[in-house]
Amino acid sequence: NYSIAVTEALCAGLPVVVSDHCGNAGHVRAYGVGRVCTAGTPTALAAAMADVCTAIRDDELSSGLHRLDADEHARPYAARMLELYRSLMAV
Repeated sequence: NYSIAVTEALCAGLPVVVSDHCGNAGHVRAYGVGRVCTAGTPTALAAAMADVCTAIRDDELSSGLHRLDADEHARPYAARMLELYRSLMAV
């Protein structure tokens, strides 16, 4: 479940907090653009929210967003999905 709201927040330059069930969790971890918490765990959510407010430096967020943007331009999400659908239809 890929969240457009997460993508919109990142496009606005904001760090995000997502659960480990979110389709964007891998990008959030890989690019350091927020925090990922365990789904259904209020204490983990609270800790992630506190951490995103205090531990993510602007330069780290900016660097992560630039790397994510460059990677997405190199291989856009839509192209990856078309490739996946075509492979599934060929089965």
